Order: sequence, then structure tokens, then C-alpha cells
Amino acid sequence: MRKYFLLSAVALMAASTANATEGASNLTASATIITPTDVMCTPIDFGTLYFKTTNSVGSRSEFEINSTGLITQEYNDGYYRLYGNSAQGTPGTCTGLPEGATFEAYDAIYFDEAKQIYISDVNYANGKLTCRFFIEPDAVLDGSEMTASAVVRFTY
Repeated sequence: MRKYFLLSAVALMAASTANATEGASNLTASATIITPTDVMCTPIDFGTLYFKTTNSVGSRSEFEINSTGLITQEYNDGYYRLYGNSAQGTPGTCTGLPEGATFEAYDAIYFDEAKQIYISDVNYANGKLTCRFFIEPDAVLDGSEMTASAVVRFTY
């Protein structure tokens, strides 16, 4: 019985390898190689701003810095009013970006933990970074210097 079993096992192994076939196929590989670009941007500098309060309690104040650095109040009904109706700042500038680059900032960039003072609508055009500056009516303006930063994405 032992010899018969061994012969059967060898016969099965020989039969299963006798049906093997060879084949060929083409293998395709692809890769995207991106050379990183160093982008350097200067801060958007609003300088020193002077505000006076109005009787428009509960109204958000909105300001804009344009590509020449001129800061103006967007609406006249905000609780905080820009003293002198305008001011001069410096828009941010960026170098190292290819032509046609677009810009995307995520949400607002807050200057305070209470999220009452912030910039939004950051725009990149002709090498300049401009934005809108918002002050909520409950914000505390104590005369201290405020800075904020955020990660932004350029696409090109």
C-alpha cells in the first residue's frame, strides 16, 4: 500500500506540472517628478492704524489694503471707524512664483484668540498680496502690536 501511495503522489505532481504554460506581458511604469520651488513672501503690513468708535453698536468694521498699500474703510457703518478715512500700509510681495500662479488661503487668519480681529479674502495678483481686515464690534483694541500667520498654498 505504501508503494502505491507514493506512486500516486508522484503521478499527481507530474500531471499538474505538465499543464504549465509560459506567458509574456508588458509592464508600464509612470512617475510625476516635481521640482520644488522656493517661494518667499513678505508680510502684509498695515502699519499703525488709528480708530475712533461710532454709534453703530453691533456692526463689524471692514477695511481693505490694495496693491499700492492704501488702506480704506469698506463701509461707513462699522463700530470702529478709521481715523482720517484712509491710511498707508505695505502689501505683501512674493518672489519665486512662476507666471500664472494662483493663491489660496484657508479660512480667516486671526490676530486674537477670541477671533474678533482677523484678515480674510487674501488675494495674490501682480506679485502683491492684498486682503480685507475685519474688526468685530466686541473686539478689544488695547494699542498693542498684533501679528498673525498662517500656511497658504500657491498653485502653478
